[in-house]
Amino acid sequence: MGHFLPAHPVRGRDGWAINAATHASVSLFERAIESLHSDPDTADDLLRQALRLSPGCILFHAARSYLLAARDRAAGPISHHLFAPLTADRRTLSHLSILAAQLDAKQIAAHLDRWPGDLLALTVQRNIHAKAA
Repeated sequence: MGHFLPAHPVRGRDGWAINAATHASVSLFERAIESLHSDPDTADDLLRQALRLSPGCILFHAARSYLLAARDRAAGPISHHLFAPLTADRRTLSHLSILAAQLDAKQIAAHLDRWPGDLLALTVQRNIHAKAA
């Protein structure tokens, strides 16, 4: 596709590494996270664009899976089954485990204890609290 991956993982605004991503795809990913709650359709479009630039970034696939799981929680375990074998990144695997556990609040809290400030996890947590209110 003409997009070369940097020698070292790109870091998001939250400081965490995002494997198999380019700077441009991370920018799209972060814009998508900002829209997850308020405009899921825009978030999905931005994630699709990010995935076109970095199709091997499993974290981006996990983010799209969160969108699907918001509509149908059964999508979470399927996403884990599909994507977990494709990554060894513990943070991404933790996101996939949250999806497999159907967005369990305790699991999200444990994830944030290990990866404080993770923008994707914080957004998912905020969305769950908003729906519960």
